[in-house]
Amino acid sequence: MDTNAFGRLCIMLQQTGDVVDGRWFEHWRSGYTVSKYVHVVLRAVIKLHRRFWVVPDAVGDDCEDHRWKWFKGCLGALNGTYINVQVPNADKPRYRSRKGRICTNTLAACDRSTRFVYILAGWEGSAGDARVLRDAVNREYGFKVPRVDPLDALADVYDEDLVAEADDPNVPGEYIDSVEPSNAWTQMRDNLAGSMWDEVFT
Repeated sequence: MDTNAFGRLCIMLQQTGDVVDGRWFEHWRSGYTVSKYVHVVLRAVIKLHRRFWVVPDAVGDDCEDHRWKWFKGCLGALNGTYINVQVPNADKPRYRSRKGRICTNTLAACDRSTRFVYILAGWEGSAGDARVLRDAVNREYGFKVPRVDPLDALADVYDEDLVAEADDPNVPGEYIDSVEPSNAWTQMRDNLAGSMWDEVFT
C-alpha cells in the first residue's frame, strides 16, 4: 500500500466515527495505546465492509466475452496463494510449504472484474488447497456459494455419488457445503477444456 492509498484509508476510517483522533497512527508506539487502537481501527474497518462489499453476477447464457462465455452460471474465480510469514522456530515445520517456503496458505475469491469477494488467511503453508477450501465453505460465516446447478446439462452422465446426494433429504439446498470431487465434475471439466481447445486451435 503506497502513501496515497494509506492516507485515503485513514480518511475513510475517520469518517466511520470510530477513529476520531486523526493522529491515531502516531500513538501506536506505546504498549497500552497499541492494544487500544488496534480494536478501534478494526471496528472502523468492519464498518467499511458494506462500502466495498461485492455481490457477483453470474455469467449469463448470452455472454460473448471470450474469457467467460464458457462458464455459464459462474460467479467468479478462486485460487490459493502463499504469503511469506515470520513464525517461531518451533512452528516452522507446520508453516513450511512443499516448496520450502515459510508461509500461510491463503484462499481468495474474486468476481469477473477481479474484485475480491472472500479471503481466508491464516492456514499453515503445509495445508493443502482442498483442505483450506473445505474449511472455508464449512465455516459458519465462511465462503458462501449459492447452488446454481450446472450439472443439469449433464443429465445423461450417470454418477452414483451424484445420484446418492440428490436422493438424500439431508443435503441442504441453499449453499454448497461440499468440495468433494465427483465423476460428473471431472467429465464436465474435461469437456470444457476440450471445447475451448478446439475453438482456439482448430
